[in-house]
Order: sequence, then C-alpha cells, then structure tokens
Amino acid sequence: MQDPLPPQSFGHYLQAVRLRQKISLEQVAAQTRIGISTLKAIEHEESGRLPPEAFLRGFLRAFAEAVGADSAEVLRRYEAHRRLIQKAQGIDAGLRRSRRGSTAQLMAALVMLALLAAGSIAGWHFATRTPPKTLPSVTLTASEPTEASPPAGFPSRASGAPSTPGPAAADSGLKLTITAHETTWVKVVADQGNPGEYSLRAGQQLKLEARSHFNLLIGNAGAVKLMLNNAPVAVPGKRGEPVNLHLP
Repeated sequence: MQDPLPPQSFGHYLQAVRLRQKISLEQVAAQTRIGISTLKAIEHEESGRLPPEAFLRGFLRAFAEAVGADSAEVLRRYEAHRRLIQKAQGIDAGLRRSRRGSTAQLMAALVMLALLAAGSIAGWHFATRTPPKTLPSVTLTASEPTEASPPAGFPSRASGAPSTPGPAAADSGLKLTITAHETTWVKVVADQGNPGEYSLRAGQQLKLEARSHFNLLIGNAGAVKLMLNNAPVAVPGKRGEPVNLHLP
C-alpha cells in the first residue's frame, strides 16, 4: 500500500508506526530515556522545540528502534524535511531583500509554504515557545593537578577551578555531577541552551546546573557515574557504547 505521508514527514511517519504497533509514548520514553515532551515535538515536527542537531539524529534512531521503524528511512525523511525548510527560508530571505519583488517569486514562496503545510496533520497544534537559551555553569575537578581537555572550540578550564555561575545558574533547580572512571567525552545541553562538549579523563568531575532538564550524550556508558541533586542516576548501556539520556 502506498505511503500516504509526504516523503519529508519524519515525525508523522514515526507516530504512524508507533500507533500501528500500539506502543504508547510512555513506553518509548521508558525505553529510550527521552522525555515525552521531546518525543511529542519529534512526532509533530515542531522545529522550534526539537533538540539541537547534535542530539536529534541519535534521538530519531532510538525512537525508530523503540517502535520497530526503519531508522534509515526516518533519517532520510528528516534530511528531506531539512532541505525543504532551508529552501523555503532561502526564498523568504530573497523576497525580503528584493525591493520590487515579482509574481514568480511570490508563487514560489506560496508553493513552499503549501508543501510544508501538506506535511502536517490537521489538529496538531502546540502553543509553547522555545524558552530562552541558557548555558550551564561548569566546574571541572581532577584527582591530579592537570588541566581538563575540552575539544577544539571550547575553552580550557584548570582542574579544580570552579566556574562562575551566571544569572541562569543562580535560579537553577537541578545540579548534575558527572564523575569519570575512564576516558570519555560528554555532550550536554542544559534546558534549551547551547550544546557543550567535554573530554574527561579518569578521576575528573564535571558539575552542571539547569532549571528544568538536561540532555546528555555520553561516549562511553560504562565510564561515568551520575549524581542528580545528590541522588545516583543509573546509566543504561554497556562499557564502550554511547548512550543518550534525558534527565530527570
């Protein structure tokens, strides 16, 4: 039977498979450790509420595996969706730059908007907006008097030197401590802030703060110990395997 969904509809495709398998969002969240709000944003293709690109592809694979969908097909649809959005944005920017405009450009913009509308299913509307971006406050400590080694593009911080929390950290409701037993890397998004990437050696510790939640991508599931507000957090996965977590 022909797929009735547009070829760029990755979220509705996942939802259709999930409903066909009679799997609830709660079951998907329990298996993938991805928050239900993020799963809903994926299903409804809400660009403003989707996680950062560094995490989204991993989330889409995990979602597909949890409901028995073809992860390669999901990623193919997502790429088609991205290209369509970028093309529509390019047309819109061109129209704003043009003083005179033209009927042909206007028709092209309307066609793009119509294609985007066709990828949505009527009745799915969410009024929430993306919260302001905040950066986590970070403290790196180590048992040896050496400097931590964040990847290129991230500032180095001397071991044991606490960071100065900004206004967002002052109101933080969550405190996460990551202790490394082996060398690994960690990508972190606090709330809806910018992603940060850190390289940790055995004995080093990473301390983070957020208002409501964390999204984590850990390069080695068996290399770290997590404490959220002084309570231990189980890390699923085997040693050497990457794992993504949504906390709490």
